[in-house]
Amino acid sequence: LVIAQGSDGDCVRWNDNTGSYELRSDLTCPRALEELALRISELGVVFRNIQNSMNELLKHSVASSLSMALNAALEARIGDYRMQLASLEHSLLRSGDPDSISLLQVYAWAQYPIRSLNALLTILLALGYNPPHILPTTAASNSLRTLNFARSHPVEPGEIIGALYELSGNADPNVSGAASRLLLDCERPFWIMLLRWLQVADLSNEPNCFFIALNDTENQLNKETNSTYGAFSEPSLNSMDSMEDAYALWHSKFSIKPRYTPPFIDNRLANGILRVGKSIALLRSVCNDEPWVREYHHNAFNSIALSNTTTTEGINGADRLREKYSRLIECADRSCGPRLKEVFLYRFGLLSHLRAIRCFMLLDQRDFARSLVNSLGVQLDRPARSLLRNTLLDAAESAARSSAASLSLLGINQLDNKEQGESEEDEVIRRLDVRISRVDDEKALGWDAFSIEYQLDDSPLRVCVHSEAMRKYRGLFRFAWQLQRVQRALSIIILHRDRSSRKTRDSFLRSRMSHFLDALQYYVSVDILLLAWQQLQHSIQTSSDLEELIYAHDQYQSSIEEGWFLSESTASLRKHLENIFAAIVELQHWFEKPRPTFAALDLNFYF
Repeated sequence: LVIAQGSDGDCVRWNDNTGSYELRSDLTCPRALEELALRISELGVVFRNIQNSMNELLKHSVASSLSMALNAALEARIGDYRMQLASLEHSLLRSGDPDSISLLQVYAWAQYPIRSLNALLTILLALGYNPPHILPTTAASNSLRTLNFARSHPVEPGEIIGALYELSGNADPNVSGAASRLLLDCERPFWIMLLRWLQVADLSNEPNCFFIALNDTENQLNKETNSTYGAFSEPSLNSMDSMEDAYALWHSKFSIKPRYTPPFIDNRLANGILRVGKSIALLRSVCNDEPWVREYHHNAFNSIALSNTTTTEGINGADRLREKYSRLIECADRSCGPRLKEVFLYRFGLLSHLRAIRCFMLLDQRDFARSLVNSLGVQLDRPARSLLRNTLLDAAESAARSSAASLSLLGINQLDNKEQGESEEDEVIRRLDVRISRVDDEKALGWDAFSIEYQLDDSPLRVCVHSEAMRKYRGLFRFAWQLQRVQRALSIIILHRDRSSRKTRDSFLRSRMSHFLDALQYYVSVDILLLAWQQLQHSIQTSSDLEELIYAHDQYQSSIEEGWFLSESTASLRKHLENIFAAIVELQHWFEKPRPTFAALDLNFYF
């Protein structure tokens, strides 16, 4: 009994050189009796090795709940073993005769504890907690050879769940059973971490424990993890002081660490867990929807979590665990996904602002485009370096106000960041801005540098209409603006028709140019832009969360780029159009010059 607990007995002593128990050299006994005693002493060998491995576990483990759960589960198994020894000792004391139980009976009794301890030792060695000079027993060595992986260093806390899950499928039933029981104990703190992430978007301070990580270590979103509501509690809500932070929160703030992802959580499920947590973080810290998160989401989520914890008994195998986590994520996503979509659509007016961008940046508001061209045409014919931003901005605002009769169709909602008393028209015009791009060519005109902007930097909609999306909108504006410029040039050509000596041929040429531009305008406005907008509306209506909203908007932009010849596949056609536009503008300049050089133009090549 003393040897079974790793200590030295009267007759059998521990030898550090051989890593095993040996009989005292001054004792003599039959060979069979000596062999039987040494076989029983294997209990002590395995027990000492387990103690050394557990010390190695404590030495390499940081203060994490998963490491502590594993250590507590191992201590519980050692406690069960000590209870068995206490039961055997009680039987000896009750009989009053030490010879009432033979060594052969003790050997038979020790077979089950040896198998259990060998399984625990195999698991510890497979996890990499291998202290120096340890010599595994024969049974443990045989079990280790059945493993399809080996570790040269101890696992990190976040890898414990995955390693135990792999060991639960071991061919040795003793190892698989012990690993399954340890997995059940260690999965509980992992489950709690998952619940906190899904409920309040809390990533605890425990390093390398959870498979979702905060990329920016300097960010202050996770400072209040010791409070009731975790990383996004009341004091930390104000840390999001700009919508650039909101964009980073959704697109780059959090990431999945495949190394710490348990095998029973596949990529689809891991992405769903990440999406739900980001949605809660966005609702709390950006959308100021903390009351809904506290009241509705917490109540609904608690009932879901409690219903799932009742199914954890007897976890064994991928199907049971995957079903448990899938059901939780499905219910959580059903709760917060539609809420985030509702907030973006109705509180912040996503669709209304996209409609405003379509009208003013894509120049689909025809009266606005005509007014803008008429008011800025003369100024933009000058060199780009001479442009004044204030003058251009006043003209853009005036053009927008002149089309106010149709602004009521925009349906801009009452935004949270809208100034008190601000009308819908003022809300749109406040976001309109002009941009003067830097051009290196000194001969470049204002047409090449001017562009319309729609500012959403102070809105959570920056998550959807991000900087890359705005860059695409600028490219689309340049094409639409170039088309407006060419139409203006054709109007100037028609006004100067009497200056040409070949009226019949010029009239026919102008007619063909006018027909071409009208057909092109109808194509880009109706065949492409209108159909893309209708598809965007349908996609938004059928979407279920913010990810699908962002994807629908990206597809909307891609379809317009493809139809407006701005993609790589239509580069040759785009170049041909640019040559046509350049020829029409050059013809305009010819009509405006006192000394024409019509011979330099060959418009019949295009028309």
